[in-house]
Amino acid sequence: ATLAQTERLHGAQLMVAGDVAANYIEARGLERRIELLQRSLTSARRLQRYVNGRFDAGQATRLDIDRVRAQIEALESAQAPLDRLLQAAPTLFDGIDLESPCTLTAPELAPDASRDEVWRELRSLRARTLATLIVRDIAGWAPLGEVTATMSRLAEVTVQSALSYAMREVSAIAGEPRNDRGEAQSLMVIGMGKLGGGELNVSSDIDLVFVYPESGETSGPRVLSNEEYFTRVGRLLIGALSEVTQDGFVFRVDIRLRPYGDSGPLAVNL
Repeated sequence: ATLAQTERLHGAQLMVAGDVAANYIEARGLERRIELLQRSLTSARRLQRYVNGRFDAGQATRLDIDRVRAQIEALESAQAPLDRLLQAAPTLFDGIDLESPCTLTAPELAPDASRDEVWRELRSLRARTLATLIVRDIAGWAPLGEVTATMSRLAEVTVQSALSYAMREVSAIAGEPRNDRGEAQSLMVIGMGKLGGGELNVSSDIDLVFVYPESGETSGPRVLSNEEYFTRVGRLLIGALSEVTQDGFVFRVDIRLRPYGDSGPLAVNL
């Protein structure tokens, strides 16, 4: 293939990719966005036939074919999850800058936010993050490192928000956990596996270990041992992330990497 032919092919591939992102940035309304995604997929398949013909004529390379095939696979894999996300929240992309990488911050939850409000906000944050990553990925704007870093950051942010909520709820009943010297104790949540390495992808679960510094008991009114207090906090945190509601879930949580696995305590005293 000549340099000019190669540049035209690459330009066509970029136009298809750019079409997807531009459509989602500009479009309003669920039906319009789904229609545009399907149109982009049709365009990519048309481009595939064109490139195959040029390859047979010696005017395109195997790399050109592979690039278009990868683009089609990305579009096809994006269709179902985007449809589901948009069916659940037709205004999902409103106010999102798809041309820039995700900047994740902890959701702004009221100090007295209810369980339903916390659950809903955490799931909404996941939905917005996934939608942005999907579109940026199929547009060719998000390298793998951006995807894994964003998903890992999403896990960190949502775990911290869920932990704050869980400790607030249990403390309202049992008071503050303290050691034998009256010093306050806090639960530490350790990310293991892909989360620990900052390598989560969009389908990863998260491996968590719960630890706390010292034994003791809470200040009341209902006195609990620190182990029971932090076990309750851990269970609430897991539910906040993994329980499936009408808004979906945030992350599946695996706690089997803790000492002694399923037979050991949920929260471990250091």
